[in-house]
Parts: sequence; structure tokens; C-alpha cells
Amino acid sequence: MWVKKVLKRCVSSLAIATLLLGSIPVDAADAADTTVNEPEAVVEDAGEIVSEEVVEITVPEVEEETETEGAPVDQVEMKTRASDISLRDEIDWSDYAPDTPTWLQIKSKSYNSVYLKWNALLYSDSTGDYYAADAYIIYRSSDDKKTYEPVGEVSCTKIKGEYDSNNKAVYYYDYTDKKLTTGKKYYYKIVAYYEYSYDGDLVKAESKDSAVKGVTPVPSKPALKVANVNETKLKLTWGEISGASGYVIQRSTKKTSGFKTVKTITKGVTVSYTDTKLTLGKTYYYRIRAYRTVSGKRVYSSYSSTKSLQVKLKKPTLNQPKLVSSNSNKVKMSWSKVNKAQGYIIYRATSQNGKYSKYKTVKGGSKTSTTFNQTVGPSYYYKIRAYRKVGSKNVYSPYSVIKGLQLYYW
Repeated sequence: MWVKKVLKRCVSSLAIATLLLGSIPVDAADAADTTVNEPEAVVEDAGEIVSEEVVEITVPEVEEETETEGAPVDQVEMKTRASDISLRDEIDWSDYAPDTPTWLQIKSKSYNSVYLKWNALLYSDSTGDYYAADAYIIYRSSDDKKTYEPVGEVSCTKIKGEYDSNNKAVYYYDYTDKKLTTGKKYYYKIVAYYEYSYDGDLVKAESKDSAVKGVTPVPSKPALKVANVNETKLKLTWGEISGASGYVIQRSTKKTSGFKTVKTITKGVTVSYTDTKLTLGKTYYYRIRAYRTVSGKRVYSSYSSTKSLQVKLKKPTLNQPKLVSSNSNKVKMSWSKVNKAQGYIIYRATSQNGKYSKYKTVKGGSKTSTTFNQTVGPSYYYKIRAYRKVGSKNVYSPYSVIKGLQLYYW
């Protein structure tokens, strides 16, 4: 006997490269896990990257079912096709299944979701086309790998592509599993399949299970920023983390060790903290993590990247320079007083974005203005910063905003 099978597959030669990676050609060695001998596929619409292919396979002779007493023949035949003793079960469908999927990444995405990513199963033939498994089923266990249930399915049309650090094309699929419990460990495995139409039935030829991977959903990692406030304060800011109950901030005077908690914030909507009583000129290192309270216990995110900043003087506010009188080229410059400053340095350039050189030093932290002569004609641009000597070195404030001035004859 023989039977026809209809195999639906995602197919592409230029389609995958064009849609995913900007029409850059990809060698079979870059994209194909395995090379197989398959009949030529017909790409009916490259935009859909889906094709159907019909082949014939020979199966052993099997006796047909006889009529069951009291039931019409057509009903018996229909029942037989869907039963465990139908013709389709005489075929070892594993011979026609895709390879086993391999993981690329699995990680917590948020307090109640995880992200899964795996290699696309692609096969090349002699024509240079690439074939993909029809779909992937994601199975999840929430009882320590005792039982698994399907939680999602990803079609072959959802294929994605990127370049790795070696500029090699990588094709993959991904899936985000949502509505999970914070702090609970889940286990996942993936199965790929081809779908066949056999004697009126649809049959899934499934691959072997992928390796099992476990992951625990936790709050996302905050992104930390640190800014100078004045000679004793630094301000920390971060984005609000979804589902967070609060944040823990740690500080050290060393880059990789010695961190201690300086503040625990108990509101998830709070996104800033000002650290006080710091030492001018000293560099401090900070990191932060979010937490979510579940059944009275805190579940933490990973720590943010460590951020550091030297404590500096407060930035002075520079006022617009002004001509002292209409019959001279003398200019007056003024600025705001900076606490703990011992003086101020004025810098000048001939263009706003040009190279600034030290122009004048004003000694005395209480002084807030100075005068100087400016050449008539050219435009000049100024900025200022405060300084104080700490030990053997000067500690500076950030630069003020830039102010420009041009003098000309009436």
C-alpha cells in the first residue's frame, strides 16, 4: 500500500536573509544544523515563506477493519482512522521528525514572566533552500519536573535572526511565558514537529525533548544613575521596576568589594535617593536591586551594574557676561557662590563647541564676579567651574553652562 503525505514547512533561500538580515547571503554552514535529502520544495509566495510538498511513502500491508455489529460501515471506518489502531500508527513517525531543539537562552524577564530562546532548526538542500520545522511546543513543569503541560506553541513563521559577536548569522525562535509566581522555580523543555496529512488525519511527527532548563521569575534589574549634588551629596536615580515592593541600595569605597546597605526603600514607586554626609573628593561606588514581597519574604532581582562618582563641589550658575560701558571693551562676568569653594577658573573658546582653554583664575570662594577686556569683533564663549584643594590635589565642580558674547562698534 502507499499513502500520500503533505508536509507544510517554512521554506526560504533569499526570503529568510531578506526578511531578517537585510538580504545578506548566509552560507548553509551558518544556518543549517543538519543537511537532509528532501524532495524539491515549491515556494509559492516568498513573502509567506510557507510551502507544501507532496511525496509518496510505502507502508506495510495492513488488514482492513471489518464491520462492527450494529454499526454502519462508514462510522466504523471513521472511528478506525482516529483510533490507536489506524493505518498511520504502522509508520514510525520519528523517522520523519525534526532534530532535537537546542537552547540559546532562558532567563527571568520580570517578576511574573520568563524569556525562552532556542536555535531554529534549519535544513538545507541541494538547491540552496532552507527548511524549518513547522512549529515548536513549549512544555512547563511547576512541580519540580514531575509533570509537564504545554503552555505555548511557536509557528515557523515567527523565525528571527541576528548576528553574533563574530558577525555570524544566528536564526532563532523565542517565547515569553507570563502570569507566573514570583520566586517559584519552573522547568521548561521544547519539542519541534512536522505536521503531516495522512489519510484524512493530521499527524505531528515530534522530535525528542530538548534538555530541561529551570528558571525562577524575579523582579527586573534596575538601571542606576548617579549625579553630583554638592560637596557632601550624591543623587541616585533609577527607573521604576514593574511589580517591585521596594529597593535596596548598597555603597562602597571600593569597586568590587566592601558593599554595605545604606538605604532600604519600601515603596516600589520611589525612584530616587540622595546620599548625604559624604566626603568631598572621595569616590563612592553604588549598586541597587529591586525586591518583591511574596508571602512575607523578599524575592530579589540581581544587582544593577555598579556606578561610581567622585563627590564634587556644586556647579556654579554663570550669568550672561555684560559690557561695563558703551565706550569701552571691558566685560563683567558674574556667577553664583559655591559653598566650600576656594576659587573659580574661567575657560574661553572662539566657538561654542570648540576647544576651551583656561582664561582666568579667580581666587577666593566668596568672590562671585570679575572683569576683563574682550577684543571687539570676534565672538567668545565662556564657562566656569569652582575648585577646592583636598590633600595635594584640586577637586573641581562640574562646568557651568556656556555663555557667549560678541563686541562690535556701532
